[in-house]
Amino acid sequence: MYFFRFIVIFGIILCAMVGEQTNVIASSWEMIEIKKQENSKETTQISKGTDELLKSTKEAIDNPSFIKLLNESTFSSRYFSFGTNAEIYLGRWPLTYEATTTSIIRDYYETGKIFVHDNMIQHEQSQTIQVEGALNKKIEQSDDVKVFMQHILSNDKEHDATFSLTHHGKLKVLNRQLPDGIYELAIPAVYTTGNIRYGNVFIKISGKKKQLVVKDILNEPIGAWIPMKGHVAYKK
Repeated sequence: MYFFRFIVIFGIILCAMVGEQTNVIASSWEMIEIKKQENSKETTQISKGTDELLKSTKEAIDNPSFIKLLNESTFSSRYFSFGTNAEIYLGRWPLTYEATTTSIIRDYYETGKIFVHDNMIQHEQSQTIQVEGALNKKIEQSDDVKVFMQHILSNDKEHDATFSLTHHGKLKVLNRQLPDGIYELAIPAVYTTGNIRYGNVFIKISGKKKQLVVKDILNEPIGAWIPMKGHVAYKK
């Protein structure tokens, strides 16, 4: 009988503790929109010649930097005579990025106290907030990988983000009325993990025929914290 009472009391206390912890987590940081989301979808125009080259290989190549290189390069057939056989090395490139998980970290970068008046946010120390993203490990061609991952996220309206984010001056709060007062401010970030597919890329020329050849393919797991555009997080 006493043991049964102990179990009941212990269960009530445990439930109360869990409920309290959940409330703290749920109410810690709230995200708000600070400006209208612009259509930042980045599109890479593909020329006819580039399209033919990309279709000449069975390996998918989505890297916008590589596509830009092909657009700006000249591999015209008139420069090669019949019987020409050559293989030109174009470099080692990230070919594709496939995200496996995507989440939002609301308090990625805590900026300190802010003042809110008439639904305008003013930072107490500086009118400029600079936030940088980061990869979760060292990886070859890291700068190109960042551009690639940012390009993928820029096509996602829900997770539009950039590796380098700057907020100038006062920030206008949208779609919510915040009471005047002092708050803590943070810049949220998207945390994405996935796989980068690398390969050595060649253009093979045989007579008038041109095709891309990809060798030494490697899949590399990678993750990144990328600051979100158009949102901040706050708490009292």
